[in-house]
This record gives sequence, C-alpha cells and structure tokens, in this order.
Amino acid sequence: MSSQPRPIPSGGVTHVVGGGENLESIAYLYGHTSAFIWSHERNAPLRALRDDPLVLFPGDPVFIPPLRKKVVAAQTGRTHTFTLRGVPSLLRFRARVGGQPLADMPYVVEVDGREHHGTTDAQGALECRVRPDADVALVRVGSLPFEWTYRLDLRALHPVTEDSGLRARLTNLGFLFPADARASGALAGALRAFQASQSLQPTGVADAMTRERLRQLHGS
Repeated sequence: MSSQPRPIPSGGVTHVVGGGENLESIAYLYGHTSAFIWSHERNAPLRALRDDPLVLFPGDPVFIPPLRKKVVAAQTGRTHTFTLRGVPSLLRFRARVGGQPLADMPYVVEVDGREHHGTTDAQGALECRVRPDADVALVRVGSLPFEWTYRLDLRALHPVTEDSGLRARLTNLGFLFPADARASGALAGALRAFQASQSLQPTGVADAMTRERLRQLHGS
C-alpha cells in the first residue's frame, strides 16, 4: 500500500469496517494509532459493542478523527530518529494441539516475504513484529517429521459471539483443523474437545462460559 495516509476531512470521517480489517490496519491506513482512535469519544458506542479493538465485525462504524500536526525541535547537523507509534504491530500466537502446548520447539513465521525464527516458550507461545496491514502469516512449529503448520488470517478475527469467530479461535488453538472447519458437525466437535480440556460440560454448544473461556485462552 502507499506510504501516504488516506486523507481525512477536517471534521473527521466514519470508516465502515470491511472484511479482513481490524483497528490496527485501519489506523495504519489513516496514519493514526489504534489506541488514539479507540479512545476517541465518538467511538464510545463501538467500545460498548466490541470489548476488543482488534476484533471488529464487517459493517462496524469507526470514527476517524483528523490528524494533528506535531512539531519537534531538532538540532541541525545531527542525525535524529523518529518512531511512528503503532508500527510495526506485535503478532502473538500460542501453538497448541488438542489443547496441549507445543512447548520449547523451534518455529518459523513467514509474513510479507520475510521469515522470523525462534523457539516457543513453555506455553507454546511465540511473538514477532509485523506490518499492521499484513494479511496472512504462515507459522511452522517443530521440525520434520513432527512439524505443525498454521495459516493465520491476521486481519479476519471476528467477535467470539459469531460462529466465524469461534472457528478461528478453535483453529488457532489446535482444536479445529482448517480443512475441516466447514464440515458438518466439526464446530460442535471442536467445542466439545475444548470444553473437556477446560473442565466444562462438553455439550458442543457455545454458551456464555465457553465463549468467555475461549476468548481468554486465545487472548482476544
């Protein structure tokens, strides 16, 4: 995308969330930080509707305030470094299979043509920096013949109140395989496995307790 932010009218503009967008990618588009947009008084209705700024739903309205100029004094004849807040974004991922963490294993994260290497921690967690507008990350954990691959849609996590949001979180946590996500009964089966792993009644139905536990374990 262009390095220049999208123009904003003097009175601000309402951006309607499209598919594959979250607040970080929207803020990057307009040259803002997600925290500034999220905390704006005009977005109070959005905060009441969604409890996580990174988990929006297509059609949600987001008010984008106008940019404010900032002047910084700097001495001539020297090199100065300025950092744009909110760039890059932090990608956090917890690798699990059947609810069990893939702990202390080598990993490779491929995103935007770059590779990030490291080792998962005791909880199977990893993190790396990515562009706010990155679409997809491919995560490989372990080494052959025992290697697990995850395809992450970085800007398409829907609220946990939606079936699409349930599928995405269960897939990311290793309870649902992407190839089976739309198969008949797959969601209910994954929910039962998740509920059993959390000492919940394995009904296969996403009640309020199941959704909240899933949101907490997933991290969003």
